[in-house]
Amino acid sequence: MRLLSTYQIRTIIQKQIDREEPGVRIHMEIACVLKKYNGKKITRRILAAIKTALGPAREVYWDHSSSFLQLRVWDRATGWDNRETFLIGYNEEPTTPGLRGCNLQCYRAESFEVADACHGAAARIRQDKRRALLEDGDCLRSLAMRIQNAADSHNLLVGFLNDIENSVSYAIQEAMK
Repeated sequence: MRLLSTYQIRTIIQKQIDREEPGVRIHMEIACVLKKYNGKKITRRILAAIKTALGPAREVYWDHSSSFLQLRVWDRATGWDNRETFLIGYNEEPTTPGLRGCNLQCYRAESFEVADACHGAAARIRQDKRRALLEDGDCLRSLAMRIQNAADSHNLLVGFLNDIENSVSYAIQEAMK
């Protein structure tokens, strides 16, 4: 296996940043709406405000049929297969069923930042680390060497396992004679 160039590694990292960025932006738009309602229970009115904030180019579907409320958001142009799911919050009263058309009031707006950290704080940390990595040439070269070392180790392991397989096959053939 050949060594990945730092350019190739930069390209891979940039693709990861670009792939995650829409989810981060949507999370921030949802968070802006929910901050206006801190301390309030989630209602259909709040969900309608989220849909309005996300704009007409995005479709929003909310699901609260289990013990948590989540929004599925997708661009109308790219379709359902490219959707993002945002966890709004958990049911604070798990004994109260959150089935179709009822009990949105069991979810609180302020729980969003904690519940959806994968698109929020954790995503921003990941994105910051990726951007810092793009700027650090020494770290990229080190990463390229580590990838090469891992590939070399993988190739050695595969060769070793092939040798074992061949030995076992030979032993079985000899035993069957």
